[in-house]
Amino acid sequence: MLAFGLGGVIVPAATVAMIAAPDALITTCAALSLSVRAVGGAIGYSIYYNIFIEKLNTKLPALVGQYAVAAGLPLTDAETFVGAYLTVPEQAATLYPPAVLEGALTGSQWAYAGSLKYVW
Repeated sequence: MLAFGLGGVIVPAATVAMIAAPDALITTCAALSLSVRAVGGAIGYSIYYNIFIEKLNTKLPALVGQYAVAAGLPLTDAETFVGAYLTVPEQAATLYPPAVLEGALTGSQWAYAGSLKYVW
């Protein structure tokens, strides 16, 4: 059912165009249909990516901090930890206990899931 939105629109239109086109223009119809699909995909991808990254940039630091604090990180260290975890994770892994890192990982997973739902 989900694939209908991908192929259910362009395939019948391309098939009808190729059947209705004169023999000399069949390849032109096929090329135009592929070109339209490629351009539409590029435009759609850029729109979806911008929506995703905008949501992720707001959710990721908040949820990483929230779940890390819930896992035992002192509230005074939250801003420093989130900055280290999102920019230099190796440094955060050496400075903070595994339980805090697990909480931050769970927070980042929820941030990605929460951001991706706006695209799908």
